[in-house]
Amino acid sequence: MLSRLFRNYFWAVVMLGAAYLIDLETGYEISVLVLYAFPIAYAAWHGGRIGGLVFTTFCVAAWRIADIQSGHPYSAQWITWEKSVNVFALLYFIAASAPIARMRST
Repeated sequence: MLSRLFRNYFWAVVMLGAAYLIDLETGYEISVLVLYAFPIAYAAWHGGRIGGLVFTTFCVAAWRIADIQSGHPYSAQWITWEKSVNVFALLYFIAASAPIARMRST
């Protein structure tokens, strides 16, 4: 059981790393936010809402770090936090939907 859970989260981490690296390479002018949905949906599918919530938090942090490292200028500091909250809400919707979709598919 533990090895299966580890394996599932391992692949979610790999997908998160790939999304982060692509996000870094594309910079802030091209949005690749949708790529962060894949590890979240995968983690939520295999780990339920808790797994989805954890990976949503990781993905928002990775997205935010990539945004900072790209040098994205904002006119006010509060905009960065507002965008982070919006991204979290969007990605958590995916995390909450994946376990429901899994229950209906079985």
